[in-house]
Amino acid sequence: MLRSRLIWKMAWQHLKNNPKQTVLSIAGGCIGAMLIIAALVFHHSFEHSGKRWMEAHFGAIDWEIKPVRPNTSFTPEESAQIADKLAPFRLTTLPVVRTIGTAVKLDDERKPIRASAGTLVLGFDFAAAAAFDDGTQTLSGTSLTEDEAIVSAPVASQLGIAQGDLFGIYEQSGELRLLKAKQIAEERGITGYRGSENASGTIIVRPETARSLAALDDGRFHSMLVTTGLHSASPPHFPVPMPLFEVEEQKETAIGKVKSQQAQYGITFLIASVAASCAGALLLLQVLLMLADMRKEQLGVLRALGMNKRQVRVIFGTEAALLNILSVTFGTLLGSALGYGLIGFFRQQLADTFQRYEGFSIPLLPHLPVKTVLITAAVVAAVQMAITVIASRALTKPSIVQTLRGEGAEPAASRRRSSPGRYLLLVVCAAVSVLHLIQTFTPLGKDWLATMGAGSAKGLSVFGIWLTGSIAAVYVVLQALPLLQKAVSPMFRRIGVNQVSAMLAFRYPLRKKSRAFIVSAIFSIVFMMLTTTVAISYQMLYASEGSIVEDSVMGYPAYAAYSDDAERDALIRTAETEPQLSGLIRRTSAVSPYRLNISAEGVLQEMSAFSVVSYDASFFLNGRLEMIERSPRFASDEEAWNALLQQDNAVILDEKYRYEADLWSDTYRKSSLPQRPLHAGDKIVLTVYEKSAEPNTPNFGKPPKAIAQKEVEIAGFVKGNMSTEFYSLMVASPSFYQAFKTEGFKWPNHPEVGYVFFDFDERNAEATETILDTFALNRQDGLQIPFRQTTGLLLGLRQMVLIFVAFMLLSVMIGLCGLAIVQYRAVHERAKQMAMLRCIGFGRKHIAHLFMLEGSAIGWIGLTNGLLFGSTGAYLIFSLLASQRSPMEPHIPFQYPYLPVSLLFFGLLAVTLLLNAAPAAKSLRLTPGQAIREADL
Repeated sequence: MLRSRLIWKMAWQHLKNNPKQTVLSIAGGCIGAMLIIAALVFHHSFEHSGKRWMEAHFGAIDWEIKPVRPNTSFTPEESAQIADKLAPFRLTTLPVVRTIGTAVKLDDERKPIRASAGTLVLGFDFAAAAAFDDGTQTLSGTSLTEDEAIVSAPVASQLGIAQGDLFGIYEQSGELRLLKAKQIAEERGITGYRGSENASGTIIVRPETARSLAALDDGRFHSMLVTTGLHSASPPHFPVPMPLFEVEEQKETAIGKVKSQQAQYGITFLIASVAASCAGALLLLQVLLMLADMRKEQLGVLRALGMNKRQVRVIFGTEAALLNILSVTFGTLLGSALGYGLIGFFRQQLADTFQRYEGFSIPLLPHLPVKTVLITAAVVAAVQMAITVIASRALTKPSIVQTLRGEGAEPAASRRRSSPGRYLLLVVCAAVSVLHLIQTFTPLGKDWLATMGAGSAKGLSVFGIWLTGSIAAVYVVLQALPLLQKAVSPMFRRIGVNQVSAMLAFRYPLRKKSRAFIVSAIFSIVFMMLTTTVAISYQMLYASEGSIVEDSVMGYPAYAAYSDDAERDALIRTAETEPQLSGLIRRTSAVSPYRLNISAEGVLQEMSAFSVVSYDASFFLNGRLEMIERSPRFASDEEAWNALLQQDNAVILDEKYRYEADLWSDTYRKSSLPQRPLHAGDKIVLTVYEKSAEPNTPNFGKPPKAIAQKEVEIAGFVKGNMSTEFYSLMVASPSFYQAFKTEGFKWPNHPEVGYVFFDFDERNAEATETILDTFALNRQDGLQIPFRQTTGLLLGLRQMVLIFVAFMLLSVMIGLCGLAIVQYRAVHERAKQMAMLRCIGFGRKHIAHLFMLEGSAIGWIGLTNGLLFGSTGAYLIFSLLASQRSPMEPHIPFQYPYLPVSLLFFGLLAVTLLLNAAPAAKSLRLTPGQAIREADL
């Protein structure tokens, strides 16, 4: 029968004869499909961004191998030996000359005017780089002279140069080497590789040019890039290293960074996508069921004229199929544009800033998975057709007489009877909602949270109860609508709403329980996620954003490493004499830490490497390093600091030693933490060990021997972000520092002799950029500013939050439009009832109030429930995060964003009311006679 042209013609003709209802049905279905597809694009963009970031900055590069310190380069013979050694493992190597330098843009007189500090310069043989080339053949398709370079897009953007422009790079000798930008390359693989230095960009030159820049002898290479040739997202374990080199597994570190971001935001994005998808699916279902209700009597007439049930089902199915095809087609196109465009819009707005901070954060990039979108659209259409089949069978189940009367298969009396199952469901829903409140706000719930992790079974159960409870609460409230109507009747009476209109508006949803529940649940789920996101992001972005301590190292906002006294003096001279920095940098100071193997019986569980720094009054008293506890015998912090000059056994420790290991979560290495808490004034006996043996020495791998014991007194504890270079800080007297300096050592990734610290206002963005550029123009590009790194991380977080909030807000708005469409359909569906009310004396105003209150009440219930459970969910997540904090982190009270949430809530309440005004206005246009005639159509 489906092959009959007559059936399709009848279905199409019916849609044409009812253009308004057809447009409303298509619009409702389109909105549902659009939400699902937009959520799909949204989630895939998040998942794909990490992969694209990896492809941009690593591509085929799996490892970088470097000479064992103190060697800094490989000889040609060593390079060949390493390549031969790795060949059996099917590893391809690319020897490279590398240096970190400053690229500058030149004016007409060839004087530097703009700089790009921290640029990674790579030189290698292009013919040997085939295995590392990207799909665009950037390397193999380009030949360079010694005065040409391939410049990555971020460097070109920072310098403001285009293809063919001249720019300069400073050589080790201080001379400026002029180069021509032969090509501006997008970051992909080796053209986007930034090394372990998190360089600001990449410049590729011939190896001869790179050796000239780095002052390296002919034939030598600084390192070798290694690839498996598999372009694997996660490289395998590297073969056992040779004595000739060390392996830097930067790709593994980057993969960990991507996984960390996905773990941090993935669940939130997934829940948002699922919530939007569920809302879309429920809306599609509701539109289809309303279509079935509307066509019930007309199809009953066809059965009365002689058609059998199968023929009637085919007619309805054909008509629904046409609507589904149109809805899914338009919804897929609009949803793809919405998801892609929303992410692309925010990416474009932050593009310049992201380019500068991309080394610190992974940007969210738009991605349209065409194949997945088409498959999803097909699945949505298939599910809709399955629902159509079920609905068509339900249509033909009643008798012809029941269908013509607009009744279902069961008598009305049977439908009115309440079942024990409904009361049981009501009790269960109420119990789940109350259980969520108990877990969130009672001491029992807080103890439960304190013993679990976010990914544990307990954690998942708590979040499951939260989500289930939010939906269950909607069901409970809808069952209590008559009681709610009585409670708000006085308010309606005061504002002039007819009491009968109010009563009918609250009673009608109980006759269409599934419809009211679905629509309210849609608003509840989406607005709950929106509220939770706004509250948590507000806490993360603003409540603790102002911590100066966390944005400093050793109490200073910036520092730069130096390898000898001449480099230290040059850094200080730049800060003190450059006219551009006059008034910006307040003071400079230098320290030279070393690491010392120490144990303390009864205090530390095992030997630990402390970072020992000699006390210098000008450094510590003028910085922001906060002393959080001092010995009772000192009257002031200054007196406690100066005790390090008066007694050689006084030390000041990092505050982490105030807390015993049991207070730390399992994510921390507890073996390096004290077995018991230490207090200022305590005296402990330290055992000092010789430094660990270097690789390729006889004692390498053997535990170091104890060489001395010394009793020390803890003068105090300091608080501050110590970073890797100063991890496990011990500020000691100058005599202690000198006594054990011979056994001090450096960590391999921090071989620097010392650090120069700079004090300035790092929150002044313009001043910070001026300082960076000035140091870069003086060929000093190692300046580290933790606040910039924090800014990069916050930038990534803000982009995530902005996109997430915008997406959820659009989901709410789209859901509101769906509610308006449902109400439009309800006006037509209930034409008979409206006709009866008009005939018995109901005025137009009363009918309008009825529809306004009915539609608004359903939306308001969902929004209010979403507000309540979104707020409790935010507090629940905050409590979980607080339970996982280290004991050093200060207690931050939960700060609820009343203003943003209130604006969103009341704004959406108003929008709900306004969108229901249009269906209500339609009911005003019907006279009693017109209502009767429309009901008979």
